Parts: sequence; structure tokens; C-alpha cells
Amino acid sequence: MNKNTATIIISLLGICAISLVALLVYVMISAPPSFPATSSFIQSTPIALVDQSQSVPQPTFTATPTLVAAVQTNGKGCLTSLDYLNKIELIAGGWEEFTPDFIDLMDKVDKNPNLISDPSWQPRMEIDLAKFDKSAGQLQALKAPRGLLKVDAQYKLAAAELLAFTSDAREAIQKQDIDALKISNPHMDNFKNYMDKANSAIKAAKYDDTCE
Repeated sequence: MNKNTATIIISLLGICAISLVALLVYVMISAPPSFPATSSFIQSTPIALVDQSQSVPQPTFTATPTLVAAVQTNGKGCLTSLDYLNKIELIAGGWEEFTPDFIDLMDKVDKNPNLISDPSWQPRMEIDLAKFDKSAGQLQALKAPRGLLKVDAQYKLAAAELLAFTSDAREAIQKQDIDALKISNPHMDNFKNYMDKANSAIKAAKYDDTCE
């Protein structure tokens, strides 16, 4: 496995945990009086704060599906804060279902570049690239409340990098150019960087469920 393939593996495996950690931090530091429990994905369980006098809902996530349900808004054109972050977690968690196959394909073509023209390798790769496209589209479709607009901007940039990767990868596969496929890998670095920035932005975000 070369450095480029290792970078993709580290990026993909590390990202899946980002949103959940950020979500818990956001809930703890924001501590609003209450969050509307509008999401069908969230079950609220009170947790005690340090002073034992207040509590905030602790979201519990159900098993992650490959596809995220249709986006629901709070009636004002955007998602509530918790619904927005819950959907981010579902999208990121969905990668766990297919990234092992994607990583395996990238590792194999790294060891044997001739696989890029193999009719059994190409369709599997296209399936995984299509799932990345789906995830990017889901990120782009989310409408954040005012308090998470800076976070949302980073997720949108991450989605753009993901789409750039899949576009470049498809072109390289079509041309059967292994070097071009490897050159597309920096988009994954950029993708992870934007996801990390979104994580940091969540920690600094203020609770505000109003819409722009």
C-alpha cells in the first residue's frame, strides 16, 4: 500500500467519528432550554450537567442506513440544530457500509495497476463512487439554521471535494490511467480538512435555530 492509498484509508476511517463527537460537544456547550424532538432518528434521554440542576437531551442513534431519509425542515425553511447534526452523523455513518470495499479496491489496484482495465474491478469501483456522489449530494441538500451556517459552509466545501474526487477517478478509470487515479487522491485530503474544520466550527457554534 503506498502513501496515497494509506491517506485515503486514514481519511475515510477517521471522518466517521467526527460528527458524533462534535454533536455531543455542541449539545453540552450550547445547553439551550430545550430542543424540539422533530427528528424520527432521535430518541432523547436526559443527562446531568455538572451542576446537576439542568439537563439537555442526549441523542441516541439508530442503526445507520445506506441512504438518508428525505430532509425535513422545521417549518421555516431550515433544519433544527439537532436534526441537522443528526443527519450529518447518518451520512458519515453510512460510509462505514461501503468504504471497506472501496479501500480494498484501491489497495488492489495500487498493488496491481493492470486492474484499472479489469472488467470485474471497474463496476465495483463505479458502485462505490456513486455512493460517494450520493453522500455529497445529501450534504449539499441540507439547510442549516443560522447557528450552524459556518459549519454548513465547511460541509458544502467537503462535498465539493468529494465530487471532485469521484469525477477525477472516473475519468482516470475511463482512460485506464493509474497515475491519474493516484493524482485524484489529494481531493480526499482536502475533504478531510474541511470535515475537520466543520468539527471545529461546531464546537464554537452558538445555539440559534432561526433561518436566514
